[in-house]
Amino acid sequence: MQVKVLKGSILDRPEWKQFLSASSLLLAAVLLGSALIMAIAANWLSWPKVGRVALLQGTITVFVFLAWYRAQQVPTDWSRALSLSSMGLALAAIAVGGLLALIGQSYQTGADPWQLFAVWALLLLPWLVVTRSLFIILIVLLLTNVAVFLFLEVDPAWGGFALLLTPNSSYELILIALNGVFLALSHWAAPYYRDPYLLVRRLAAFLLMSAVVFWQSMAWLYQNTYMEWQNGISLLILGALGAWYLRRQQDLVAGAIFYGGFYIVALGFFVVTIGVWTSSVVLLFVFCAAVGWGLIWDLRRVWHNTEPSSHQKEPWFLRAFYLVVQHIVVMFFLLMFWMLFGVVSPLFIHLYLLVALGIIIYIQKNPNKWLQDLPLFLWLSSVFLAVVSLDVLTQPSWGVIGWLVALNGVVYAVSDSRWTLRFSSALMALGIIVNGIFWSLDQVWEYWADYSDVVLTGLFLGWLLLAWVMAQKTRWQQNLSPLWWAWGTLLVGGGLLSVDFPAIGGVEVTLQRLRWAVSAAVPAVFAYVLWRQYAWVWVIGGSLLLAIVSMVWLWAVPLANLALIAWLWSYARRDHVLLWCAGIVFLFALGGHYYAQDRLLITKAMELALAGAVLALITWLLRDDRTKLEGTTGLANKDLGKKTNVRLGLGLIVGWGLILSVSGLDVWAKEKLLAEGQSVVLKLAPVDPRALMQGDYMALSFEVDRWLRQLPDAQAPRSSLSAKTLNVYVRPNAQGVAQLVAVQKPLGKDVWWWDEHLQQWGSPSQGENGLEQTQVVQLKYKKGRWLPSGIDAWFFPEGQAAYFAQAQYGEFKVTPTGKALLYQLLDEKAQPLTAP
Repeated sequence: MQVKVLKGSILDRPEWKQFLSASSLLLAAVLLGSALIMAIAANWLSWPKVGRVALLQGTITVFVFLAWYRAQQVPTDWSRALSLSSMGLALAAIAVGGLLALIGQSYQTGADPWQLFAVWALLLLPWLVVTRSLFIILIVLLLTNVAVFLFLEVDPAWGGFALLLTPNSSYELILIALNGVFLALSHWAAPYYRDPYLLVRRLAAFLLMSAVVFWQSMAWLYQNTYMEWQNGISLLILGALGAWYLRRQQDLVAGAIFYGGFYIVALGFFVVTIGVWTSSVVLLFVFCAAVGWGLIWDLRRVWHNTEPSSHQKEPWFLRAFYLVVQHIVVMFFLLMFWMLFGVVSPLFIHLYLLVALGIIIYIQKNPNKWLQDLPLFLWLSSVFLAVVSLDVLTQPSWGVIGWLVALNGVVYAVSDSRWTLRFSSALMALGIIVNGIFWSLDQVWEYWADYSDVVLTGLFLGWLLLAWVMAQKTRWQQNLSPLWWAWGTLLVGGGLLSVDFPAIGGVEVTLQRLRWAVSAAVPAVFAYVLWRQYAWVWVIGGSLLLAIVSMVWLWAVPLANLALIAWLWSYARRDHVLLWCAGIVFLFALGGHYYAQDRLLITKAMELALAGAVLALITWLLRDDRTKLEGTTGLANKDLGKKTNVRLGLGLIVGWGLILSVSGLDVWAKEKLLAEGQSVVLKLAPVDPRALMQGDYMALSFEVDRWLRQLPDAQAPRSSLSAKTLNVYVRPNAQGVAQLVAVQKPLGKDVWWWDEHLQQWGSPSQGENGLEQTQVVQLKYKKGRWLPSGIDAWFFPEGQAAYFAQAQYGEFKVTPTGKALLYQLLDEKAQPLTAP
């Protein structure tokens, strides 16, 4: 088996123990973090509020102590991403977000997330400055972007969507400036933190590119007055940054990111400028093909100059860029074709296929660097045209399917030096076959769901068999690799291994056989990978442990088991791209597992926590190997000394103390409000979604919002309704439910009051004696509604939506200044609803 050397990767561990230690550490952190989020979202109301918060504060303390203790033993341990201290600090950082979410959940402060993300990022800053941990830097970068974006979306004073999407709006510039600063800081601070893969710089580049594209998209969508000059600025920014990174920094990934944004903006501007009509589609096609070809040519040229010995196989990101551009060019070509020629005969389609195949074969036998991109375009366009024109997706014929598969096979056979073309032809052939099989089952068999399970199981086993053949016959590996990747892409990208496989014809697919096959394959692959390296006792023991994980904990999530198989296979093949793909697939599987309604969140959290604890124990048992191997690596200054250890310890303690202080004071203030606040009962209207960090909740809309919206234009104090905060005065009726009495002007102390007898609004002077025995409530305008202190949700334990849907009123505790906190929900008789 051919082994590649991957410097700086966890795949360059010379032994399985060291690979297992590094992988287990990373996976344990992911599982424990996911378990923490699910446990918080489960909403364990049986615990008192303060007790819940104290428990999570204690969890943060444990993780911080672990990071500090490990750093004292190995001074450079904290500077590496894959180390016990870094993972301990990473889990503490995740727990900080969980703590903030738990406080919002426990005290019903609403589901508005931007404050959570903003405070979360601020609380992590002391740890970022002191430890310079790569994970902390990345999470602060992401949290800041999410917080700013959500703030611009929600707050009307800064650009809620009511303002953000209006002509001449430039609120997106805030995101552009923010990420421009982050990108500059990633260069300036590069000597002060360890980032061998330049993840911080590339993430900042991606976020900046996305912000620029979003800014320009808003101008196109709403026909901004300054759209032309704005488009020129966008192209200048993206093009200049792309060229600078390629030529000055020799960073192909960052260059490809900015070139991708440049391509999107250039195409969008061209489409908006000349429009899509019959005479213009030819220009659109030529333009998108020429710009795409130029960008690919420049990326390839820089790649050949930086790595002249690597022209046999292009890097994955260049292949991805190449594929995306080709698909866009093909889309414009098909648009041009149908607008010019309309519906053509099947004979023409088949002739086009044969001509395209002949040109591809000719180019393969007579290589030409100027025509190297033509074969993929010809084949993508011809097959897409055939699939749509011949009704292969809706009314497939096995004769046509066989013909198209045979042609794809010929392309695969003759394109031995073009991995991307082989991958595309294999994916097309497999996709056509699978679609034909499922269509046939749906048309012929009444109980086709059982047969589809067999088909999917066969597809998975075929993919596994192909991997085994590649391992046994190493000389076939180069020829079979595109087919294997296409097969895996179809399994994952086509949703064939998803938890909820889409039903066809109203028939539910259970996938029992597939789940057992995927879960059983995990220990089998483990044994195959290691049986030649270690004694059979260790191999059998490890296989049994993995069998428990895959067949008990992960049986219901076949995508997660597939990720474990890819993880094991990445070690066998020393394939770092496959390792990254396995991690991404595993994260998607966890996300799907979180939103699946098959089991309670607390059960899922306990299972993930147990699996994470087992992996953490494995890492701890293998810690000597990790220390000997990496204990002496780190920053340029390896001998940190006692002074550095003291600084690190103080920084961790300061950050930890800040987190506990902020959360503790917040809890104290809320408990005081609940104990001393005035009760106000407002009528509400709930619905039932689920939040990522805080679990199930009802989105609330209060009747006070309807009151303000129904005020007659001639009588209503409309000037009072233009601000983002507003004080209203309410008085309880005979049933104890609050009724609107008056509205205070945002500027000044004057109030407009409602005269029940005259049924009209009174002037400020007339209302001086009309506010007796009233309670002021502060309203905030949020997501298009007026809400008491911005509270828009009630969180409840999972599975109790039907019970809390009975709620008709919400009881608030309100301070004399109008600040409100939702205390409990009430039924139609104004009686408290408690968790069953």
